[in-house]
Amino acid sequence: MKDDAGARKSAAESPADRSGADRLAPLPKPDLKSARSRSKKLGLGPGQKVILMCMDRKTAKCASGKEMAAAWKHLKSRMKQWGLKSSKSNDSVRAMRVAVGCIGVCRGGPIMAVMPDGLWYGSCTPQVIDRILKEHVIDGRPVTSHLISPIDLA
Repeated sequence: MKDDAGARKSAAESPADRSGADRLAPLPKPDLKSARSRSKKLGLGPGQKVILMCMDRKTAKCASGKEMAAAWKHLKSRMKQWGLKSSKSNDSVRAMRVAVGCIGVCRGGPIMAVMPDGLWYGSCTPQVIDRILKEHVIDGRPVTSHLISPIDLA
């Protein structure tokens, strides 16, 4: 193998050398202090559930944009009503909701996942969301009738 100057390169050249990774700019120093401060204000911590909901209202084929918006609005209001998320920085947060883009299932939406449990739910209407919050997030029992993954629990 020859470089631009025609000099012979070593056959033992590492993949990093060939990919140009050796020429990458150094990473900036992370601002962990402000991230930690923000996570404390949000009440993030061990034991907290993270609820992901597909909100791809432009290209999603699993549900209409109207259905997704209604599900998101219901999730937000129920979490607040049932004390799963508090806006007060001293209170512990039991769950946090995160809107995500398309997750690729594209069937049976709106789609919702509860992490770190790794359980994915389909057809998340307001009534189903109530069951998931009450039975799974609060009581720790998956709602098997609406599970889409893992299927061995359904």
